[in-house]
Amino acid sequence: MDTETAIETKIKPQLLDAFGQRVTNSLLTLATLAYVITNGNERARYKAFVHSICSDERVISKWGTEVTARRREEWEALVTVVYVKPSPC
Repeated sequence: MDTETAIETKIKPQLLDAFGQRVTNSLLTLATLAYVITNGNERARYKAFVHSICSDERVISKWGTEVTARRREEWEALVTVVYVKPSPC
């Protein structure tokens, strides 16, 4: 699954269900900032996105550390990056 699909179909709906629109927007905005400023490949940026959400005190307070850790593992596993070797010119 690609990053955008993972966010729109899995992460965002779970956040909306738990936190409502306003907090979800805040969490996704902060996570997007983490994604944008992270150096590295798509996988590293996506992991920074997920980490931003799962390290937020609002999330930990609501879900607890165990549930938050489980969601983090589930969300990180959603995005797989396949390296395609470029063909020679």
